[in-house]
Amino acid sequence: MFLSAIRHYWLLSTFRSSPANSNGSTETILILYTILFILGIGATYWLLTSGFLVVFAGGFVITQTLIMIGILSVLRIRYQQSRFRKTLSSYLGASVVITVSSIAVTAVTGGNNLIEFLIYCWNVAILGYIFHKSIEVKFWFGLLIALVLYFVVEIVGGLVLHLLFYESLLSLITEQSIKPN
Repeated sequence: MFLSAIRHYWLLSTFRSSPANSNGSTETILILYTILFILGIGATYWLLTSGFLVVFAGGFVITQTLIMIGILSVLRIRYQQSRFRKTLSSYLGASVVITVSSIAVTAVTGGNNLIEFLIYCWNVAILGYIFHKSIEVKFWFGLLIALVLYFVVEIVGGLVLHLLFYESLLSLITEQSIKPN
């Protein structure tokens, strides 16, 4: 069962499966969300410093909540809200695959900006593909919805993060710049 789920999310992440094949159970969604959170915490600790963990955790929750609201909103506009769990499960499962791939690539390349940008584009394209399949629109329209959603999430999420964690970020940045190498 677990291996078939991993296979499905891998196929979805390579545009060869459909959100309709996802397990949209609450347990699956919670497990995927937890895995994504743990991967993010691990990557943040590995790449940055433990001081950024609180900021990452807050940013993660804000970002994922905004994406969930965005997914539900898009589905409601198209009268497809019954597909929310499968769509959310597909998004989270594909995000886990992309995050694991991103961590592996970063470990090998040492963090190349071009590769990070391509992985970000892959993430947007997958969400566009998921919208394409979930709300039955052309792929390019699903991609446009995904781009708008990520743009709104970046703006709103960045603003909320700034308001909530400004002092923490400022002190962390100051500490990092003062420490000798």
